[in-house]
Amino acid sequence: MEPQKTLPPSHLDFSPQPSDNAKDLFRRAVRFARAYYSDVINRIESTRLEDVSPDMFFTEYLWVVHATGFSSHAVTKFMPRLAAAWGPVSMINPDLGKCLPPVLAVCNNPMKAKAVHQTAMRVQNALTGPGWEEWRKDNLANPDQLVRLPYIGRTTCMHLARNLGNLDVVKPDLHLVRMAKRFDYQDSMEMIKAMSSQEGTALGISDLCLWYYLSTFGSITFREEGDR
Repeated sequence: MEPQKTLPPSHLDFSPQPSDNAKDLFRRAVRFARAYYSDVINRIESTRLEDVSPDMFFTEYLWVVHATGFSSHAVTKFMPRLAAAWGPVSMINPDLGKCLPPVLAVCNNPMKAKAVHQTAMRVQNALTGPGWEEWRKDNLANPDQLVRLPYIGRTTCMHLARNLGNLDVVKPDLHLVRMAKRFDYQDSMEMIKAMSSQEGTALGISDLCLWYYLSTFGSITFREEGDR
């Protein structure tokens, strides 16, 4: 998860400047993220897939599914109540109808709720069948496996992979796509690779720092007419 925080006025010291090029912005982004989100960065940096428990996976999956179509600020606000409405993944009722009332009271999206329930049932089947370690290896080890999960696509699989310990991926987030296009990179991956080599950071952490920065200060100035 990458929750947003209420930041002190001092965060404005990191505001982008009109003369900034891509590398200038990235340097600011790293300093900004390290100053205000070091706890999140350290947690994701230290995550290893072999240490991911069923409940940790379920929490990250829940976050990624609901971050699709919502601002991260909105998800930050309702995520604790949503996680509580579902409860521990091993205890979720197999009857979707009995799960829906408290879940939809927090986030009224039946399609997402159905996807989450399907994934929870897969985890429960793993716990009573081949075992969590085997299922994790066969289903969570890379983006190509993750994209088989309900409601996970080719963009969100990168997001989930990074949060489960794969720091060699980059999520082509809208903010990053806009910035890459503005500074004439082929795509967000090419841009993040260039930025990472500059700072000596893992791709996934460079992605995270830049995302936190752009989601705070905005990327609308990078948008060209007709683009999102």
